[in-house]
Order: sequence, then structure tokens, then C-alpha cells
Amino acid sequence: LVNLLVIMVFCRLELRKLSISIHTVGLAMSDLCFLCCPVTLKLLNEFYPDLKFFKTSFYCKTHAYFDISFCCWSAWNIVALSNERWMVICKPNKMYVQNAKRRALTIVILIPIICLLFFLWIPIVVQYNDQYRKNETNNLTNYNTFKLTN
Repeated sequence: LVNLLVIMVFCRLELRKLSISIHTVGLAMSDLCFLCCPVTLKLLNEFYPDLKFFKTSFYCKTHAYFDISFCCWSAWNIVALSNERWMVICKPNKMYVQNAKRRALTIVILIPIICLLFFLWIPIVVQYNDQYRKNETNNLTNYNTFKLTN
């Protein structure tokens, strides 16, 4: 809910002109995607562990892929936002501050594309671990539902 509010506020006409607003909207979108996909699936898995969907290799692979991709997307948005602030504060007279809005928009569009493409190997190497499921206790501290193959 807060991420939607951030997107609505920073997309207003007077704030849309600032490069920091573009970075903030990008960060809110990445956090919103993370909360909608991997976190929601994990919570559903905790409340309804007997559903057949959660015992499939497809769930394991998609959960791992989106979890890692969206975390990476969010982390790189924070790095881009911090870099933007550093450039504005420490080097305000340099040339790269002039096209800040276009550069911010390019970065915010490229980060999710790169993150989603970079982690395409995850569904190939992640496999469902049957033995873990048989010995699992149902608490929120166990996150080892997938393993990497050798």
C-alpha cells in the first residue's frame, strides 16, 4: 500500500521532473513486485502447505527466480539512487548532472531488464528437494525449500 502511495505522489506533474523522483518510483516498483510475487507465494505456502502447487518443481523454480531477481532489482535501484544523490551533492557543476532525468529514466528501465535476464540460469539449476519437505516443521524460519545442484 505504501509503495502505491509513493508511486502516485512522485508521479505528480511537479515531482515528475526530478531525477530523484524517477529513482524513487523505480525503487517502489521493485519493492512492490517483490511483495506481490515471492513474498506472497511464501506466505501462501506457510498458511496452506498441503496445496499440490507448492510441492512442484515449477513452484520451486519460479519462486527462486523471482525472489533473487527482484531482490537484485531492488538493491541496484538503491545503488543508483545513492549514486544520483552523491553526484548532485558532491559534484553539482559537472556535465552529467545536466541530463539527470533522461539518465535516471534509462537506468530505471535497464535495471529490471538486466536483473531478469541475468538470473535466467536459476530455473535450470534449482531442483525441488523432496527430503526437506518430509522433515519440515511448519515455521517461518525455514527457508530451505530449494537446493542448487552440482
